[in-house]
Amino acid sequence: MFGFLKRRPDFLIVGAQKAGTSSLEFFLGRHPGIKRARKKEVGFFNRDKDYDLGANWYAKQFPHRGWPGVLLFEATPEYLYYPFVAERIFRFNPGMKLIILLRNPVERAFSAWNMFKQIHADPRIQEATIQEYLGQANPDARCPLLELLGRADFPDFHSCVQAEIDALLAGGSQSLEPSFVRRGLYCEQVQRFYRQFPKQNILVMESSELKRRRTASLNQVLRFLGKPEAEWDQSNLEDKHVRPYDLVMAEHTRTLLQRFFEPHNARLYSVLDREFDWGRSCVLASGRTD
Repeated sequence: MFGFLKRRPDFLIVGAQKAGTSSLEFFLGRHPGIKRARKKEVGFFNRDKDYDLGANWYAKQFPHRGWPGVLLFEATPEYLYYPFVAERIFRFNPGMKLIILLRNPVERAFSAWNMFKQIHADPRIQEATIQEYLGQANPDARCPLLELLGRADFPDFHSCVQAEIDALLAGGSQSLEPSFVRRGLYCEQVQRFYRQFPKQNILVMESSELKRRRTASLNQVLRFLGKPEAEWDQSNLEDKHVRPYDLVMAEHTRTLLQRFFEPHNARLYSVLDREFDWGRSCVLASGRTD
């Protein structure tokens, strides 16, 4: 299925959702030795309808041929979350390099809720989102996410995360959506890729580091890809897809999420052999939603 292609990605940004993948994709696409796909979120490995079209369809998503020294890539944050994707990528290219961006799961959950709240308010985007979900592998026709988008009113953040946490603790919910909380359970998601690929092929980054230490983080990516460090044009290093939040997260909701995520974060730190500063950081009324 995956014979020799003149156009195929050398590396992928695989997630996480709402963790800065749009910004990283844009920044790397500005490098003269790196070319990105025609669009962000190609979704080849997580959408059955596209995956079934095969490798030749995937190759056409990249506008540049594999010129000597030029790396091709795409960014689809769904890849990290869906359980079957790591194996599909490995079958496509066992030598693929992968970049994983992780964000404080409390902040990530609030950002995702804001995104879906905005989707709910726009019928056109709402319908496109539903159709995209139905194109995933083995979609659940009674998916809670579809029910959420179909409601007349969009529930508040605390209600959403409390219901999801209750379902996870009860062990009765097998649905992958909605995933305000589930997508922040990073340990198993990362381990799926570790089980398929050697660790030296995977770069795990933390999104706030990309924001605070932009040039250093981008040069870390270049070293990982085997390219020399660069002097980045600071005028083109602004965050992408930033929208203001209408609300601030309630303190009792923050506490609920922090307590829930604490043991899961500890397991992630053990797997990565490093820790992130995911304590009581503040989510302001304006925040990143990329």
